[in-house]
Order: sequence, then structure tokens, then C-alpha cells
Amino acid sequence: MAPKRKRNAVNAVHTSGPLDEQTNQRGAFPDVVVNQQNTNRNVPLDGIEYLLSVRNESKQLSPIKCITREQTNTELKYTVSETKEQERLPEKTEWQKRFLEQITVVRDKLQSYQLTEHSDSENCPKSIAEWKLKLLETPLSWSLLANMNMPTCFQILDSFPNWLQVEKLELQAQWFFACLCKLPDLITGEETSILRSLFRALQTTHTSHSLVRYMSSMLQTVLVFCYQQVDLGSQLVPK
Repeated sequence: MAPKRKRNAVNAVHTSGPLDEQTNQRGAFPDVVVNQQNTNRNVPLDGIEYLLSVRNESKQLSPIKCITREQTNTELKYTVSETKEQERLPEKTEWQKRFLEQITVVRDKLQSYQLTEHSDSENCPKSIAEWKLKLLETPLSWSLLANMNMPTCFQILDSFPNWLQVEKLELQAQWFFACLCKLPDLITGEETSILRSLFRALQTTHTSHSLVRYMSSMLQTVLVFCYQQVDLGSQLVPK
């Protein structure tokens, strides 16, 4: 096999790179001095000659100019828009207004009771089964309500549809209202699911009884106006 022909510029003389006047450093690539007969060629013969031609062409181009844009002091204005849920909140009926006012009054009274009274925690039920008996046999008590913690409150509400007894509905409705007054201003997603499931259960359990429909209306009002469950606002509770 014949050796590869080395492609060097014909009659080219390599010299050291040019000296940059600004940096006082010599260029990385040496200048190539070619004969006049090679100046008319369009295709360079080797890499150095090609780089030289590119550099010469770049020197002939117009310099790039950068335009600095003045910074504007325009103040960004942010507007807080109401959520769709808030916009779709239905108007409160007179009954719902009075009911929510009662919730506020009982909450304030319960907080003041917890601050000023010494409740008897020994008589407080220790299990959910004992609470079931209390709700069936014991009249509503501020002492018991004050000792009811929040997990127990949600356990009672979660089990409430299974505890309903027609002959005890009046007492159970009082305890149901008291448990709604115990609910905090903010609840978790899991707690919201418990209340929504309770609402659906009340709509399908003993719906012919007025007290069950009354409890369902109370819970619906709390869910819609206290916890923004606006999709439940369109579900009419039978009167």
C-alpha cells in the first residue's frame, strides 16, 4: 500500500503566530505565507491554511454590537382573585344564618368553660363503646363535652349513623349538634372525608324522621359554609 500523501500547502512558509497588541501574546496558530499562485485557490490545502482563511474572513466582518436595554422600574401588580369555590358559595338561608350563629355561641361558651371550670375527667368515657352508651343514656353535659378530644369526636361522628335509634333520636340530635360545635376551624383531608361520608349516610338512613333530616341539614351547613365543600350545597336535604 502506498503511503498517504501529506497534504501541505505548496511552497508555503510557516512562521510564528502574530503578536496581539492588546494582550501582548502571540497567536496559537502561525501565519502561513503562500505564493501568489496559491492565493486564487478556493479550497485550502491543509488545516492551518483553512484556519488562517477563517480568521481573515472574520476580521473583515462587522463587529457585533450589544444594545443595553434600560431597566424599567415598572411595579408588578398582583391581584388576588377569588376561587371558583368561593364564587359558587350559595346564599345562606335564614335558618342557616341562625344555626351558624348558634355554633359560634356554643364554641365561645365551651372555650370559656374549659378555661374557668374544672371538669371531672374521671367520669369521661375511656373507649368509643362507652361513648356510645353515654350518647344513648346521658343528657348533654358541658363537662363531658369539654373532656372529649378531637380524635374521639371524629370517631363518634364516623360511627354515628350506626348508633341511631328512633326512641333516642332527640338525645342523639343534641349530642350530634355538640360534636359539630367541637370541630376546629381547619380539618384535614381525612377528617373531611369522614364528614362527607357521614352526610351521605344520614341522607340514606331513617330519612323519614324529621330529626335525622335536621341533623343532615346541620352537617350540610357546616360542610358548605365552614369547610367550603360547595358541591354539597346543591344537594337538597329533604324537609
